[in-house]
Amino acid sequence: MTTLCTGSGGFIAGWLVKALLERGEQVRAVDNRPFAEWKQVHDGAENMRLDLSDRWNCGVAVEDIDVVYHLAADTGGMEYLASHRAATMLNALIDTNMVLAAREAAVERFYFASSSCVYPVSRQQSHVPAVLAEDWVWPADPEPAYGLSKLHTEQLLLFAAQEWGMTVRIGRHQSVFGEFGWYDGGREKVPTAICRKIAHAKLAGSHEIGLWGDGTQARDFVYVTDAVACILGITASGYGQPLNLGTGTATTVAELVAITSEIAGWPVTVRRLDGPAGVEGVQARSTDTTLVSAHAAWKPEVSLRDGVALTYRWVFDQVAAL
Repeated sequence: MTTLCTGSGGFIAGWLVKALLERGEQVRAVDNRPFAEWKQVHDGAENMRLDLSDRWNCGVAVEDIDVVYHLAADTGGMEYLASHRAATMLNALIDTNMVLAAREAAVERFYFASSSCVYPVSRQQSHVPAVLAEDWVWPADPEPAYGLSKLHTEQLLLFAAQEWGMTVRIGRHQSVFGEFGWYDGGREKVPTAICRKIAHAKLAGSHEIGLWGDGTQARDFVYVTDAVACILGITASGYGQPLNLGTGTATTVAELVAITSEIAGWPVTVRRLDGPAGVEGVQARSTDTTLVSAHAAWKPEVSLRDGVALTYRWVFDQVAAL
């Protein structure tokens, strides 16, 4: 099997390339960043630098490829997404180019990394986490820009399956975290941001950290190796509609701080930071995992605490080395 993984210089895709190589597959890893900026570089892969916003480059990327794992995107945590809406809307250009190139190359299967951001914002404003089932996406009210671009590509792929006969698979990624993820600079997700803040506090001898919001925001956090296993399961499945890639459990930011603080052996208090509009995202969400469990034969294996422990140790080492 010859596979293409786009966005391979990024967080999740770097782990996915590792898993594909361990399965004995031939892997072409593509990203537009310099190799020195890739989160992980795997020598066993055919590593290529290509800007997939260029239609010709997409054709190069899919040449002689059986399965495409399309994870390339301009993305980050809410701090980044709220202030880079024009840039993240351009993800639709990359996605469209890749779909067209995959069609022309007659690839056997196309996996698309979608997002929980496609779900209606209006249904996620209660302090009681909304348990998001896959059919809740309509009527559409996605998170601005990033969520809209993901929903656009989901629909493009579903129409491509109906009208062009493409075999497509779609995973709606929840809040994936783990080692090699962004932990600073604005692109980081909540778990790695909290790990960084507590690591900095411990190294400085401080017992206070600042966070956006009041700590009641809740998300479905998925450790990265579980996310990769789910991607592989969805792609191999016979189900062509979107599936939630989540654990089905919501955890608040305050609970995540408490877990991380205990793991670090460093108690902290939280000072609320009032950020720019949109930076806190929706109030609370969890996911319905009924369909993904049935069709992808998948369930998470790494507990939140174990995943945070692995992530904190890695983030602490990065911070301490600065």
